[in-house]
Amino acid sequence: MKKWDWSYSLKTGVKVRIMNRQEDDKLVLYGGHRLFVMGTYATEIWHMCDGEHTLNDMIDAVVSKYNVPRDKAASGITAFLNRLSETKLIQ
Repeated sequence: MKKWDWSYSLKTGVKVRIMNRQEDDKLVLYGGHRLFVMGTYATEIWHMCDGEHTLNDMIDAVVSKYNVPRDKAASGITAFLNRLSETKLIQ
């Protein structure tokens, strides 16, 4: 049985207690009575939401790794970051 790890999210600028667990190729987050399941691509972006990587860094990483057009990567990442912001996982 896989164990839940407790962590404090610094991605929001405030400490938010979030449980996380890796399930095969998915990252499962639980916080604020909500459950979030992220696939490999989303998990990679999530880990770059550390205050050190810029949007352009994220786009460059996706373009390089997945060989997708830059505009497609930019729109997908922007939409994902907006969803994270709406759910208060990032600011």
